[in-house]
Amino acid sequence: MRPLPGLRPAALPAALLAALLAALPVVPSAPASAAGREVVLTPTSVGRGPDITSPHVDIDGRTVVDGTVRFPVVAERVVLLGKAGLASYVVATSNDQGGGGRVWRYAADGTGVLLAKAGLERVVLAGDAATLVVSRPERRTGRSTITAYDVATGAVRAQREFGDHAIALSAQDDRVVLGGTRKTRLWTTSTGTVGTLARDPGYFADLASDVVATFTQDPYDGGCSELRRVSSGALVWRSCRQRVFSVSPDGSRLATQDIFIDFPGPPVVDVRTITGTKIARYSVVTYSFGTIAWESPTALLLEVVRDHKGYVARCTGTSCERATEYYDANPSQV
Repeated sequence: MRPLPGLRPAALPAALLAALLAALPVVPSAPASAAGREVVLTPTSVGRGPDITSPHVDIDGRTVVDGTVRFPVVAERVVLLGKAGLASYVVATSNDQGGGGRVWRYAADGTGVLLAKAGLERVVLAGDAATLVVSRPERRTGRSTITAYDVATGAVRAQREFGDHAIALSAQDDRVVLGGTRKTRLWTTSTGTVGTLARDPGYFADLASDVVATFTQDPYDGGCSELRRVSSGALVWRSCRQRVFSVSPDGSRLATQDIFIDFPGPPVVDVRTITGTKIARYSVVTYSFGTIAWESPTALLLEVVRDHKGYVARCTGTSCERATEYYDANPSQV
């Protein structure tokens, strides 16, 4: 499961406070371009819609919200990785520079239990939220220690050392997809077996949706992105211009971005069917996108930021609306 910050990932720092731009006029949802596919998002191009409905971190940057459940988390940076069961939440925290990373399991009353010490970029919450996988790479040797924790108890379920600069991309039940610099592997923690999914380096996976994305070679050397089924190896979509960023909760849609952009804050995000047909394009001018997360199988949440101010847009197809008030943000940390 990809991190599910309602508003921002652990890398986002500043408290998100309302509304320098509250006086700006509200207009109807941003229209599509003449091509019928592109929506340019600006503060004045989208009207106010309902608040975010999925579990998320509120615009203060430190409060977890899930319907009537609200509890504060004491940390400079907070990201909700996901909901575990009916009333538990897996939360990653760090200091303002991204150091001192911790992952916690919180109850609905705000009681927290430490699960692991790790930065956000090194943790993966399983699709069923029962397992937390932490990657601890050693740059000098190229080896990584991958540890699977039981979210309910905090106990170590499995641990193994891998080469090839391995890092966990996705987990589900007892399976973990591992990306690397030369190949993509599948580790079954219950049996200890390791198989090869692809002879190419993996950069994204979602076991719940049965997909893994790899590069045929470095994109700067002409490499392309290939999305395949984990179960069969069947090719789902191939692109030499776009890379997969995330998959919708039901596995029917993709969020993609330029293949050469491997950092947060892209100026253009596409939504496509799982086989790559473009549904809509969202872009910003003089702004950048911060957090991008699925609210539902069809609704994408996009944080729009500039000059330390931002808001979250909810887009379904070519129809977009604001899902938050305006707030203080730091695009350099998204």
